[in-house]
Amino acid sequence: MLPLVDIPDIVQHYAPVFASVFSPQAFHQFQRYLSGLIVSENKTLEGLNRLFGLDTRNQRSLNRLLTESPFDIQALHQARLALLQSLPGT
Repeated sequence: MLPLVDIPDIVQHYAPVFASVFSPQAFHQFQRYLSGLIVSENKTLEGLNRLFGLDTRNQRSLNRLLTESPFDIQALHQARLALLQSLPGT
């Protein structure tokens, strides 16, 4: 699989809905995580991290986002529901 050089357009389009839930650094990791889930065949954190060939970071950054980041899960769900409510097909 070819490495990603930037966050995919679809993630850049929809991710700002979730920006208020995360710190700026965590939001960037969130975008990388979503991009990897969409594009990568290898859904492990190592596989998602390796997907960004030109912007490799320590795999622990993604791990911290998922296990230690102090974001509010309720706020994340509310942002997700707001996004879905704003789309005509849902």
